[in-house]
Amino acid sequence: MEAGYLYHRCHPWRPDDFHHSTHRLVRAGVAKNVVSIAALVNTVLSSVMAVITSQGGIVRDVLAMPGIENIAVNGRANQTLAAIAIDPLSDKIAPTASAQAQVTRTAQAA
Repeated sequence: MEAGYLYHRCHPWRPDDFHHSTHRLVRAGVAKNVVSIAALVNTVLSSVMAVITSQGGIVRDVLAMPGIENIAVNGRANQTLAAIAIDPLSDKIAPTASAQAQVTRTAQAA
């Protein structure tokens, strides 16, 4: 028997065969699972961010920006926006004159 044969039988790879044993660092099944888990985590985090950054929070952030003078809200506003528009403490946002009654009804709707 030659020495190379015995060395190859005792070791799964020889130093000169290194490129053959490392061409797949991660198996395809493992990679697929990692990508699936990452996509699931991304979806969960996106859902959490959607709840945290609600429309009311965004409107309040815009109202707090320098350079914003007045925001006029029409009758098509949803309940959150209508409630902010009729809040007496909010001085930069108000319903338009023609939509005052509609916005007030929308804000008070349960």
